[in-house]
Amino acid sequence: MERESERLTLASVERALQGLPFVHQVLFYERIGSTNDVAKAEATKGAPEGLVVLAEEQTAGRGRRGRRWWAPAGSALLLSLLFRPPLPPERASLLMMLCALATSDAIAQVTGLDAPLKWPNDVLVPVAGELRKVAGLLTETSIGGADQPSEPPRLDYVVVGIGL
Repeated sequence: MERESERLTLASVERALQGLPFVHQVLFYERIGSTNDVAKAEATKGAPEGLVVLAEEQTAGRGRRGRRWWAPAGSALLLSLLFRPPLPPERASLLMMLCALATSDAIAQVTGLDAPLKWPNDVLVPVAGELRKVAGLLTETSIGGADQPSEPPRLDYVVVGIGL
């Protein structure tokens, strides 16, 4: 049986993230379709960089190439991060790579296990002599300025979703 102290709550997440320079707002949901969808909707409403969307359960997540992905309550750490980088659109993939490296490093630090990356978006750990996927990342972008011939395209936002 799951103990209450092991469950994520908005208060416990805010305490854990307190003082981190990147985190400006945290939205927490017990059950959600997709953390990326919420982060993108908030981005279009003007949410600042540093928005973190977390969920206890995700019912309509996506993987690469539109693959369906879901996670029952309490089975995974599910989050999306909103970035508004001053980068040209063709450099947006750098954020996903940095987030993948950070996820790999965090897993290694917490568990003591080597956590290699399977590019472009999977984090693996050794289990019974085999490498198994323990995390996946999905990046979604919005590009602006493309409809204005006088302006170069620009990144409006980048959302990086992580399921761990």
